[in-house]
Amino acid sequence: MISSSFDLHEFVDAVKDKGRLEIISIAQREVYLAEGRSFSVKGAVRNRTNGSTRYAANLKGLIFLLTTEETPANASILPFRSICESLVQRKQLKPDIMRLFGTYQ
Repeated sequence: MISSSFDLHEFVDAVKDKGRLEIISIAQREVYLAEGRSFSVKGAVRNRTNGSTRYAANLKGLIFLLTTEETPANASILPFRSICESLVQRKQLKPDIMRLFGTYQ
């Protein structure tokens, strides 16, 4: 697990220089692990209190953003700006995705 403390910024820093498909794959794995620590295991209540379910929901938003290039309904995309900028520079995302962040390159 990239962030055992469910820190979204830690996750972003770890993957921002990776490719689009790799980021999606890593995020899917991270969601699986975060959700696995959220229910029916010792420490699940503490993990939920520490943000495991919110962390998983935000990562699902990232996956949605990278697969559809649209804003997810229930997640903020602002933490993912650096990921999108990196992917635009490497031509793995269309530049107009930056409009979702209020800028267009």
